[in-house]
Amino acid sequence: MWPEVRFSQGFSADHLLVEVVQQLQIRRHQRLRQHARRGRTTACGPTATACEHGELSLTLHREVGFRVGEGYALDTLGHVELHSGRPARAVERYRQALELRRELGDTYEIANTLFGLGRALAVLDEPGRAREVWEAMDEPQLTRG
Repeated sequence: MWPEVRFSQGFSADHLLVEVVQQLQIRRHQRLRQHARRGRTTACGPTATACEHGELSLTLHREVGFRVGEGYALDTLGHVELHSGRPARAVERYRQALELRRELGDTYEIANTLFGLGRALAVLDEPGRAREVWEAMDEPQLTRG
């Protein structure tokens, strides 16, 4: 059974479609990350598919101007790259996500991205830079009190 949908004045079907697509993309990114965490990705096979889907998602988010979704796509691609043995590529993706999330002021996701960036730097055997990134997670504007 579908829930009843009420349109407020000025609300369009196009707006509803964009909202639905955004929610589906967020859920898809969450599933991709879960698969990567469970070791279901490898250097070939599912990882290639995850990267292809991530790139497609990134393109779609950019086309519709959904910057939050763009941040999710970049962060997810960083996660996939890291768990696929490509930490240098992961660092680039995480940095792109971090820049975007800082522009948006999304403190929770900034901290999340900093964590991933630190892990990628640690894998690249750059413990000093990883520590600096992780210490940035303790900045007052990122901590919840």
